[in-house]
Amino acid sequence: MWGNLFFLGISAEQLTQDEIKWLNLYGAGGIVLFKRNIKSPEQLKNLIAQIKFEAQKSANPTSPLICIDMEGGRVAELPQDQFKSWPVPPSQISEELLYQYGFEMGSYLARLGFRVNFAPCLDVLTEPSNQLIGDRALSTNPIEVVKKAKLLIKGYQDSGILICAKHFPGHGHTIVDSHFDLPVDHSPLDQIESSHLLPFKLASDWNVPFFMTAHVLYSSVDKDHPATLSEFFLTKILRDKLGYQGLCLADDLDMGALIKNNSPRDIATQFLKAGGDVLMYCHRNQPPFDIYDHINNFFKSNQVLAAHSQLTVLEVEKLKSLLAPL
Repeated sequence: MWGNLFFLGISAEQLTQDEIKWLNLYGAGGIVLFKRNIKSPEQLKNLIAQIKFEAQKSANPTSPLICIDMEGGRVAELPQDQFKSWPVPPSQISEELLYQYGFEMGSYLARLGFRVNFAPCLDVLTEPSNQLIGDRALSTNPIEVVKKAKLLIKGYQDSGILICAKHFPGHGHTIVDSHFDLPVDHSPLDQIESSHLLPFKLASDWNVPFFMTAHVLYSSVDKDHPATLSEFFLTKILRDKLGYQGLCLADDLDMGALIKNNSPRDIATQFLKAGGDVLMYCHRNQPPFDIYDHINNFFKSNQVLAAHSQLTVLEVEKLKSLLAPL
Protein backbone atom coordinates (compact mmCIF):
# COMPACT_ATOMS: atom_id res chain seq x y z
CA MET A 1 0.00 0.00 0.00
CA TRP A 2 2.79 2.42 0.89
CA GLY A 3 5.31 1.50 -1.80
CA ASN A 4 4.97 4.84 -3.60
CA LEU A 5 6.27 6.62 -0.50
CA PHE A 6 9.70 5.07 -1.07
CA PHE A 7 12.47 5.99 -3.51
CA LEU A 8 15.17 3.32 -3.19
CA GLY A 9 18.67 2.60 -4.38
CA ILE A 10 19.68 -0.91 -5.38
CA SER A 11 22.98 -2.59 -4.64
CA ALA A 12 24.33 -3.93 -7.95
CA GLU A 13 23.91 -4.25 -11.72
CA GLN A 14 20.88 -6.49 -11.30
CA LEU A 15 18.30 -6.94 -8.58
CA THR A 16 19.04 -9.06 -5.53
CA GLN A 17 16.49 -11.50 -4.16
CA ASP A 18 15.63 -9.08 -1.34
CA GLU A 19 15.10 -6.26 -3.84
CA ILE A 20 12.89 -8.50 -5.96
CA LYS A 21 10.94 -9.40 -2.81
CA TRP A 22 10.40 -5.71 -2.02
CA LEU A 23 9.18 -4.90 -5.53
CA ASN A 24 6.89 -7.96 -5.57
CA LEU A 25 5.37 -6.94 -2.24
CA TYR A 26 5.20 -3.16 -2.43
CA GLY A 27 6.40 -1.82 -5.76
CA ALA A 28 8.12 1.56 -5.32
CA GLY A 29 7.63 5.21 -6.08
CA GLY A 30 11.10 5.36 -7.59
CA ILE A 31 14.30 3.40 -8.05
CA VAL A 32 17.48 5.50 -7.95
CA LEU A 33 20.39 4.25 -10.04
CA PHE A 34 24.07 5.03 -9.40
CA LYS A 35 27.34 4.20 -11.13
CA ARG A 36 27.45 0.94 -9.20
CA ASN A 37 24.29 -0.11 -11.05
CA ILE A 38 25.21 0.97 -14.57
CA LYS A 39 27.75 -0.73 -16.83
CA SER A 40 26.57 -0.13 -20.40
CA PRO A 41 23.49 1.03 -22.31
CA GLU A 42 22.41 -2.56 -22.94
CA GLN A 43 22.87 -3.61 -19.32
CA LEU A 44 20.96 -0.49 -18.19
CA LYS A 45 18.09 -1.33 -20.54
CA ASN A 46 17.91 -4.87 -19.14
CA LEU A 47 18.05 -3.67 -15.53
CA ILE A 48 15.19 -1.21 -16.07
CA ALA A 49 13.16 -3.98 -17.73
CA GLN A 50 13.82 -6.25 -14.75
CA ILE A 51 12.71 -3.55 -12.30
CA LYS A 52 9.49 -2.96 -14.21
CA PHE A 53 8.78 -6.68 -14.55
CA GLU A 54 9.14 -7.37 -10.83
CA ALA A 55 7.14 -4.29 -9.81
CA GLN A 56 4.23 -5.44 -11.98
CA LYS A 57 3.76 -8.37 -9.58
CA SER A 58 2.97 -6.09 -6.64
CA ALA A 59 -0.47 -5.18 -5.31
CA ASN A 60 0.07 -1.80 -7.01
CA PRO A 61 1.35 -2.96 -10.41
CA THR A 62 2.88 0.21 -11.85
CA SER A 63 6.48 0.84 -12.85
CA PRO A 64 8.66 2.81 -10.44
CA LEU A 65 10.04 6.12 -11.66
CA ILE A 66 13.63 5.40 -12.70
CA CYS A 67 15.78 8.16 -11.20
CA ILE A 68 19.34 9.41 -11.50
CA ASP A 69 21.48 12.19 -10.05
CA MET A 70 22.87 14.05 -13.07
CA GLU A 71 23.65 17.70 -12.36
CA GLY A 72 26.66 17.64 -14.68
CA GLY A 73 30.28 18.01 -13.63
CA ARG A 74 31.13 16.28 -10.34
CA VAL A 75 27.62 14.94 -9.81
CA ALA A 76 27.10 12.55 -12.69
CA GLU A 77 26.09 8.93 -12.15
CA LEU A 78 26.53 7.70 -15.73
CA PRO A 79 29.93 6.03 -16.37
CA GLN A 80 31.76 8.33 -18.77
CA ASP A 81 33.39 5.51 -20.72
CA GLN A 82 30.01 4.22 -21.91
CA PHE A 83 27.75 7.27 -21.86
CA LYS A 84 27.83 10.91 -22.85
CA SER A 85 29.57 13.10 -20.26
CA TRP A 86 28.17 16.43 -19.15
CA PRO A 87 30.13 19.41 -17.79
CA VAL A 88 28.65 21.73 -15.19
CA PRO A 89 25.90 23.97 -16.65
CA PRO A 90 27.23 26.97 -18.62
CA SER A 91 28.51 29.76 -16.40
CA GLN A 92 27.14 32.62 -18.50
CA ILE A 93 23.47 33.59 -18.41
CA SER A 94 22.63 32.63 -21.96
CA GLU A 95 19.05 31.75 -22.85
CA GLU A 96 20.18 29.54 -25.71
CA LEU A 97 22.99 27.70 -23.90
CA LEU A 98 21.25 27.05 -20.58
CA TYR A 99 17.94 26.06 -22.14
CA GLN A 100 19.76 23.77 -24.59
CA TYR A 101 21.75 22.19 -21.77
CA GLY A 102 18.59 21.28 -19.82
CA PHE A 103 16.70 20.13 -22.90
CA GLU A 104 19.51 18.00 -24.31
CA MET A 105 20.41 16.37 -21.00
CA GLY A 106 16.77 15.69 -20.17
CA SER A 107 16.14 14.22 -23.63
CA TYR A 108 19.26 12.05 -23.40
CA LEU A 109 18.30 10.69 -19.97
CA ALA A 110 14.73 10.03 -21.12
CA ARG A 111 16.00 8.02 -24.10
CA LEU A 112 18.03 5.88 -21.69
CA GLY A 113 14.89 5.12 -19.68
CA PHE A 114 15.16 7.62 -16.83
CA ARG A 115 12.05 9.46 -15.68
CA VAL A 116 13.44 11.68 -12.90
CA ASN A 117 16.67 13.64 -12.70
CA PHE A 118 17.71 15.00 -9.30
CA ALA A 119 18.62 18.40 -10.74
CA PRO A 120 18.99 21.34 -10.81
CA CYS A 121 21.01 22.27 -7.75
CA LEU A 122 19.54 25.60 -6.60
CA ASP A 123 21.88 26.25 -3.69
CA VAL A 124 23.36 29.76 -3.58
CA LEU A 125 27.07 29.45 -2.78
CA THR A 126 27.49 32.08 -0.07
CA GLU A 127 30.25 30.22 1.81
CA PRO A 128 33.36 30.00 -0.43
CA SER A 129 34.86 27.08 1.52
CA ASN A 130 31.74 24.95 1.01
CA GLN A 131 33.29 22.04 -0.88
CA LEU A 132 30.16 19.89 -0.89
CA ILE A 133 28.33 22.43 -3.08
CA GLY A 134 31.22 24.34 -4.66
CA ASP A 135 30.91 24.42 -8.45
CA ARG A 136 27.58 22.61 -8.26
CA ALA A 137 26.03 26.00 -7.47
CA LEU A 138 24.87 28.08 -10.42
CA SER A 139 26.21 31.24 -8.77
CA THR A 140 27.15 33.00 -5.56
CA ASN A 141 24.40 35.53 -6.29
CA PRO A 142 20.76 34.53 -5.72
CA ILE A 143 19.49 36.69 -8.59
CA GLU A 144 21.87 34.97 -11.00
CA VAL A 145 20.85 31.55 -9.68
CA VAL A 146 17.22 32.45 -10.36
CA LYS A 147 17.98 33.63 -13.91
CA LYS A 148 19.98 30.53 -14.75
CA ALA A 149 17.58 28.15 -13.03
CA LYS A 150 14.65 29.53 -15.01
CA LEU A 151 16.33 28.59 -18.30
CA LEU A 152 17.54 25.20 -17.10
CA ILE A 153 14.13 24.30 -15.68
CA LYS A 154 12.40 25.29 -18.92
CA GLY A 155 14.80 23.11 -20.92
CA TYR A 156 14.31 20.13 -18.64
CA GLN A 157 10.54 20.51 -18.64
CA ASP A 158 10.36 20.68 -22.42
CA SER A 159 12.45 17.51 -22.65
CA GLY A 160 9.76 15.55 -20.83
CA ILE A 161 11.80 14.45 -17.82
CA LEU A 162 10.74 15.17 -14.23
CA ILE A 163 13.20 17.18 -12.15
CA CYS A 164 13.95 17.91 -8.51
CA ALA A 165 14.98 21.23 -6.96
CA LYS A 166 17.58 20.83 -4.23
CA HIS A 167 18.61 21.27 -1.44
CA PHE A 168 15.72 23.13 0.21
CA PRO A 169 15.95 25.64 1.91
CA GLY A 170 19.58 26.09 0.79
CA HIS A 171 22.85 24.26 1.44
CA GLY A 172 25.16 27.00 0.21
CA HIS A 173 26.22 28.59 3.50
CA THR A 174 27.64 25.48 5.19
CA ILE A 175 31.05 23.85 5.59
CA VAL A 176 30.38 20.34 6.90
CA ASP A 177 29.44 17.58 4.43
CA SER A 178 26.00 16.28 5.41
CA HIS A 179 26.87 12.81 4.12
CA PHE A 180 29.03 12.44 7.23
CA ASP A 181 27.88 14.91 9.87
CA LEU A 182 25.32 17.62 10.58
CA PRO A 183 26.09 21.02 9.01
CA VAL A 184 24.95 24.08 10.95
CA ASP A 185 23.94 27.35 9.31
CA HIS A 186 23.62 30.27 11.75
CA SER A 187 22.01 32.64 9.23
CA PRO A 188 18.93 34.52 10.48
CA LEU A 189 15.61 33.81 8.82
CA ASP A 190 15.49 37.13 6.96
CA GLN A 191 18.83 36.34 5.32
CA ILE A 192 17.66 32.86 4.33
CA GLU A 193 14.48 34.32 2.85
CA SER A 194 16.20 37.14 0.96
CA SER A 195 18.88 34.91 -0.54
CA HIS A 196 18.64 31.13 -0.37
CA LEU A 197 14.88 30.80 -0.77
CA LEU A 198 14.63 32.87 -3.97
CA PRO A 199 15.51 30.03 -6.39
CA PHE A 200 13.10 27.70 -4.60
CA LYS A 201 10.31 30.23 -4.94
CA LEU A 202 10.95 30.18 -8.68
CA ALA A 203 10.91 26.37 -8.75
CA SER A 204 7.64 26.36 -6.83
CA ASP A 205 6.05 28.87 -9.20
CA TRP A 206 7.25 26.79 -12.17
CA ASN A 207 5.71 23.59 -10.79
CA VAL A 208 8.89 21.58 -10.32
CA PRO A 209 7.42 18.25 -9.16
CA PHE A 210 9.98 17.39 -6.46
CA PHE A 211 11.86 19.39 -3.84
CA MET A 212 14.74 17.63 -2.07
CA THR A 213 15.43 18.64 1.51
CA ALA A 214 18.73 19.71 3.08
CA HIS A 215 20.06 17.86 6.12
CA VAL A 216 21.17 21.17 7.63
CA LEU A 217 20.43 22.64 11.06
CA TYR A 218 19.47 26.32 10.75
CA SER A 219 20.18 27.13 14.36
CA SER A 220 18.62 30.59 14.52
CA VAL A 221 15.34 29.30 13.06
CA ASP A 222 14.84 25.77 14.40
CA LYS A 223 17.58 24.81 16.83
CA ASP A 224 16.16 21.33 17.45
CA HIS A 225 15.61 19.93 13.95
CA PRO A 226 17.55 19.93 10.68
CA ALA A 227 15.40 21.15 7.79
CA THR A 228 14.50 17.61 6.69
CA LEU A 229 12.84 17.02 10.05
CA SER A 230 11.56 20.55 10.68
CA GLU A 231 7.87 21.39 10.57
CA PHE A 232 8.82 25.04 10.38
CA PHE A 233 10.68 24.55 7.10
CA LEU A 234 8.62 21.78 5.49
CA THR A 235 5.20 23.17 6.38
CA LYS A 236 5.35 26.84 7.36
CA ILE A 237 7.98 27.86 4.80
CA LEU A 238 7.65 25.32 1.96
CA ARG A 239 3.89 24.97 1.91
CA ASP A 240 2.50 28.09 3.58
CA LYS A 241 5.02 30.74 2.50
CA LEU A 242 6.21 29.44 -0.88
CA GLY A 243 2.90 27.79 -1.72
CA TYR A 244 4.62 24.68 -3.03
CA GLN A 245 2.18 22.08 -4.36
CA GLY A 246 4.59 19.33 -5.40
CA LEU A 247 6.20 16.49 -3.47
CA CYS A 248 8.76 16.99 -0.70
CA LEU A 249 11.42 14.30 -1.12
CA ALA A 250 13.93 13.65 1.66
CA ASP A 251 17.57 13.49 0.70
CA ASP A 252 18.94 10.07 1.65
CA LEU A 253 17.66 9.46 5.17
CA ASP A 254 20.63 7.32 6.12
CA MET A 255 23.16 10.15 5.77
CA GLY A 256 25.42 10.90 8.70
CA ALA A 257 23.83 14.30 9.35
CA LEU A 258 20.72 12.47 10.60
CA ILE A 259 21.66 9.01 11.81
CA LYS A 260 24.39 10.23 14.17
CA ASN A 261 21.70 11.72 16.40
CA ASN A 262 18.52 9.79 15.57
CA SER A 263 17.31 6.26 14.95
CA PRO A 264 16.28 5.43 11.34
CA ARG A 265 12.69 4.77 12.46
CA ASP A 266 12.41 8.06 14.32
CA ILE A 267 13.90 9.89 11.32
CA ALA A 268 11.23 8.45 9.02
CA THR A 269 8.28 9.35 11.22
CA GLN A 270 9.64 12.80 12.14
CA PHE A 271 10.09 13.60 8.44
CA LEU A 272 6.45 12.68 7.78
CA LYS A 273 5.21 14.57 10.85
CA ALA A 274 7.16 17.66 9.75
CA GLY A 275 5.33 17.68 6.43
CA GLY A 276 7.54 15.53 4.20
CA ASP A 277 6.14 13.21 1.57
CA VAL A 278 8.61 10.76 0.04
CA LEU A 279 11.24 8.72 1.92
CA MET A 280 14.55 7.98 0.18
CA TYR A 281 17.09 5.27 1.03
CA CYS A 282 19.89 4.90 -1.49
CA HIS A 283 22.80 2.96 -0.03
CA ARG A 284 21.45 0.10 2.10
CA ASN A 285 22.54 -3.49 1.50
CA GLN A 286 18.92 -4.54 1.86
CA PRO A 287 15.64 -2.69 1.21
CA PRO A 288 14.18 -0.88 4.25
CA PHE A 289 11.63 -3.52 5.27
CA ASP A 290 11.99 -2.35 8.87
CA ILE A 291 11.04 1.22 7.93
CA TYR A 292 8.03 0.06 5.90
CA ASP A 293 6.71 -1.98 8.85
CA HIS A 294 7.36 0.92 11.22
CA ILE A 295 5.48 3.54 9.22
CA ASN A 296 2.66 1.09 8.50
CA ASN A 297 2.19 0.68 12.26
CA PHE A 298 2.68 4.42 12.81
CA PHE A 299 -0.15 5.23 10.40
CA LYS A 300 -2.53 2.97 12.32
CA SER A 301 -2.27 5.34 15.27
CA ASN A 302 -2.10 8.56 13.26
CA GLN A 303 -4.98 8.76 10.83
CA VAL A 304 -4.25 12.35 9.81
CA LEU A 305 -0.79 11.51 8.54
CA ALA A 306 -2.07 8.28 7.03
CA ALA A 307 -4.58 10.28 5.00
CA HIS A 308 -1.86 12.71 3.89
CA SER A 309 0.39 9.83 2.81
CA GLN A 310 -2.48 8.23 0.89
CA LEU A 311 -2.64 11.47 -1.10
CA THR A 312 1.12 11.26 -1.66
CA VAL A 313 0.72 7.71 -3.00
CA LEU A 314 -1.86 9.03 -5.47
CA GLU A 315 0.30 12.00 -6.47
CA VAL A 316 3.25 9.74 -7.26
CA GLU A 317 0.93 7.51 -9.28
CA LYS A 318 -0.31 10.57 -11.15
CA LEU A 319 3.25 11.55 -12.06
CA LYS A 320 3.87 8.05 -13.38
CA SER A 321 0.76 8.23 -15.55
CA LEU A 322 1.70 11.59 -17.05
CA LEU A 323 4.88 10.19 -18.60
CA ALA A 324 4.82 8.51 -21.98
CA PRO A 325 5.61 4.78 -21.70
CA LEU A 326 8.98 3.56 -23.00
